[in-house]
Amino acid sequence: MKRSTVVVLFLVVILASMGLSTAQPVRADSQVQGVWVFSDEVSALASRDALVQRSAASGVTDLYLSVYHSPASSAGRLMYEDGDMADLIGKAHLNDLAVWAAYGNVDWPAIGCSEAAWPLQRMAEVVAYNAANPAAQFDGVILDVEPPEPQSEADFQNLLALYQCTRAFLPGDVRLAVAIRFYWDTPVAYPAGGPVKPVYQHVVDLDLDQIVVMGYRDFAGTANCNEGDGLICLDQDEIAYADAVLKPDLILVGLETSNCSPGCGPEKVTFFEEGQAAMNSEAQAVAAHFAANPSFGGFAIHRYNGSYLSGLPAWPAENPPPPQGVVIRLLDSQGNGLAGGTAQYYAGGWQALPGSTDGSGLLVTDIPVSSGNLSFRMTYAGASQQLAQNVTSDPTVTFQTTNVTVELRDSHGNLIPDEMGTGAVQYYAGGWRDFGVTAGGQASKELLPLSYSFALTYANARQQLNGQDVGFKPDRHLPDDQRDRRTARQPRQPDPGRDGNRRRAVLRRRLARLWRDRGRAGQQGTAAAELQLRDDLRQRAPELNGQNVGANPVVTFQTTNVTVELRDSLRQPDPG
Repeated sequence: MKRSTVVVLFLVVILASMGLSTAQPVRADSQVQGVWVFSDEVSALASRDALVQRSAASGVTDLYLSVYHSPASSAGRLMYEDGDMADLIGKAHLNDLAVWAAYGNVDWPAIGCSEAAWPLQRMAEVVAYNAANPAAQFDGVILDVEPPEPQSEADFQNLLALYQCTRAFLPGDVRLAVAIRFYWDTPVAYPAGGPVKPVYQHVVDLDLDQIVVMGYRDFAGTANCNEGDGLICLDQDEIAYADAVLKPDLILVGLETSNCSPGCGPEKVTFFEEGQAAMNSEAQAVAAHFAANPSFGGFAIHRYNGSYLSGLPAWPAENPPPPQGVVIRLLDSQGNGLAGGTAQYYAGGWQALPGSTDGSGLLVTDIPVSSGNLSFRMTYAGASQQLAQNVTSDPTVTFQTTNVTVELRDSHGNLIPDEMGTGAVQYYAGGWRDFGVTAGGQASKELLPLSYSFALTYANARQQLNGQDVGFKPDRHLPDDQRDRRTARQPRQPDPGRDGNRRRAVLRRRLARLWRDRGRAGQQGTAAAELQLRDDLRQRAPELNGQNVGANPVVTFQTTNVTVELRDSLRQPDPG
């Protein structure tokens, strides 16, 4: 199964504000922004006008209006009065808002498709209303009639049959949409004895105009469901299948805004606590992720006035769309958003863009998407990368980091375990910066794919790799007392007693400082340890400038097995 919990429906659209007029909202990529309306916004004139004005000013494109009403209207239909509905629909159409009659009850699939039964009686009332009000007709019907859990194969077969017979019953000019659960992956034969597919694939195969995936979550997440069940994870299967069967603009991502305490589930299924700004940001991340998927059609928000467009704290009565422009995106090596990246673009000189990438890795700019070819610079973790892109053909500029791994290996090529000591790693980007400390011989960090210098401190020695040898040969003898370099250049005959003691004292001091008790001269006057030192035994080493981590993201430091020998004046191993 692709996911494990519930998902949120939301739409992030970038539209221009407007009031009650004939002006048409400007929609980004013609995406849908649907809003469920379950409260009575029909009976009172002020409520109707507020619904249309707030929706038009917020870039809403489709209203999913619950129209069931009891007692029956003067026309004998279990709906609001024709005049009230016609007034609302007429004003909505003037503002380019489609109005769908929304119905739903969990018992509809079991009731079935008889024309004398409850579900098709309600469809007949929509048809009758449209015939009586040709200037203000419903644009479609949307069904939210998922059977109660646990759903059996028969339950799903009844549901699919209800969808199919409803489509057959409604006139061709009345569109049909359905809302489905994100976890409908159960293989089912439909019709009975027919092809076996996951339920959601059977739904996509039907003749439908919209499918709202109710994968409610309050975060976008990523395509990797092992990292969390966000909106992207929970909706991607439906979108991928709709792409494969060539159903453009079919799938809407659902976003929940209702107060779920108690109610619709755990806190993570709703944006109620986070508010409108957070919903906009996460929906924008979802839209950016699915921008290249033809079947991604937009969002459906649940619900009006309970929270969304209600005027409650964090939920303004209008949600004016942000300025539409180029979107800068910073992703890590797994496709997750990275916060804290800053960007510039070139226009007669490098121009800084205000702000930085958010938790979804997005930075929305006011650069017009009609700007054509532009150069951009992303700065992250002290380093900067440049990209050139035609923003008219693709307004999302994506930078992606590489997962760089620094390794600390011994002379045999084995990763050095923590019990043998850890290495502190740095990298150079405008100055030396901390990379991390090895664990199990490795340390990792996300960096832009550029060339860097790396340094590692281990066993009280620091090395800056340059791909050259360490320079300390494993069998090199310890030099004479370097406090007297002149004497070292002109060897003298040592006193095997006093001079031998001096040599042993020098050795112990140096091993205490540089070796940190990693070896001790044994019976044969030798000791060995994995070190990173040059032949002068200083805590310095050659430098590696510019490993391109985009070409090779693994940086390896390797120690040398250093053997220190203690010899007497005759060059024989000193056992003492």
